[in-house]
Amino acid sequence: EDSYKLLSEPVIRAYRRMGVDVLYRPVSDIAVRSNGRKIGGQGAGDIGSCFVFVGGILLRFDTKLMAELFKVPEESFRERLRTSLEENLSWVERETGRLPTYGEVEDILVEEFSNLFDLEEEEIPREAISLADELKRKFTSRKTLLEDTGRRHRAVKIREGVFLRSGVHKTEKGVIKVEVSVREGRVEKVVISGDFELGDLADALVGVSFERESIKEKLEEFVRKNKDGTPGVEDLLRAIYGD
Repeated sequence: EDSYKLLSEPVIRAYRRMGVDVLYRPVSDIAVRSNGRKIGGQGAGDIGSCFVFVGGILLRFDTKLMAELFKVPEESFRERLRTSLEENLSWVERETGRLPTYGEVEDILVEEFSNLFDLEEEEIPREAISLADELKRKFTSRKTLLEDTGRRHRAVKIREGVFLRSGVHKTEKGVIKVEVSVREGRVEKVVISGDFELGDLADALVGVSFERESIKEKLEEFVRKNKDGTPGVEDLLRAIYGD
């Protein structure tokens, strides 16, 4: 985390020079100070003898298109995903009304990182550029983009601390469909549909820790009070966690 914090400083100054007051949010997010929305993500790791730090400056973002790209189990989940992206993410153009050019951003980043490190400008090896071009062609090809991997996104991380989950579980008596929004480890919102009347359960889960044992305890309490026509605890758990 210390490395993330140190290497985020030039990025934070770069955003501020573009007119957006941001702050570092552990462990890897950059967020807008005024509204808490994520505006940048970062990553780091060891490759051979090198420590590699990567990140992105979010200049413009299409939340509707992003939501459409996910393969989701239910279409209703797609709209909740789009809404959550809109509420929790931001970008430079949205915050300032202006879209900087790539050249502007590059110049600012080079200057700010040069204030932190004694950098020397070197030419990128031709082999590295060729490999980057090859990987770009591969990962932006129709074959890769339209490949059906069979994967369905039942849990989506919106930003650090915010997740959306969707689960569908078939029981002997019917189907349970659950969509859960989790913020900072606690249930923020629950939508339950299917073949059972479980509206009171959705309300009861709001504010509960999303740890499995905490959810199970609340489900056991609900099932004890509502025995007739209510699914069992294990069935409800499978629907909530997408097991």
